[in-house]
Amino acid sequence: MTISLEDNSLGAAASILRRALQADPFYRAVTVDFDDREEARNEALQSYFEFAIEEAARCDDRLDISPRAVAIWRTNPDPAVVEVSSERKYQKLLSVLGSAGRNNYEKMVRSLRDATPKLGQKDWYLSILGVDPERQGEGLGRRVLQDGVLAADHAKKRCFLETFNERSVSFYAALGFSTVGQGIDTVTGSKFWVMARPAKALE
Repeated sequence: MTISLEDNSLGAAASILRRALQADPFYRAVTVDFDDREEARNEALQSYFEFAIEEAARCDDRLDISPRAVAIWRTNPDPAVVEVSSERKYQKLLSVLGSAGRNNYEKMVRSLRDATPKLGQKDWYLSILGVDPERQGEGLGRRVLQDGVLAADHAKKRCFLETFNERSVSFYAALGFSTVGQGIDTVTGSKFWVMARPAKALE
């Protein structure tokens, strides 16, 4: 799903992701260069999440945005699109993150990919999910994911995701995901889970 974003709605959606994920081990590690400058860390995350939202729209991936929750899916399997998008993403990381953060990003992505050898481009990938911290526990995450999960069923596509949050494992399990891999990230020492959901037959 491609949507048109005004500047203010883009900033608001990115702000939800920034506030929801700023304590996540992955995003802490990739912004390590700003450990003693929280304002700079927030600016880097805001810029990156704005880029991620715009990139999803550019690539005709799935983007589900509510006033308090955001879900970004990679759904376009075209290798040419993926290659160009990956290069744009890398260039954005070069401009936003410091050298230590970029190195951490590359190491962490390799660790996550090593845990998902049977998952690939033809699957739908839940890249980012964030819920406004002030509204967590109200079912907003489930609601913003439901349309994407149903769309995957219609497209007969398997979905997968990674999470560093053990509490999220049961949340995703309730939506039909199961753990297919796990490991310890070598950069942060944090445990992570890889989860997948097969397409469900529609009645």
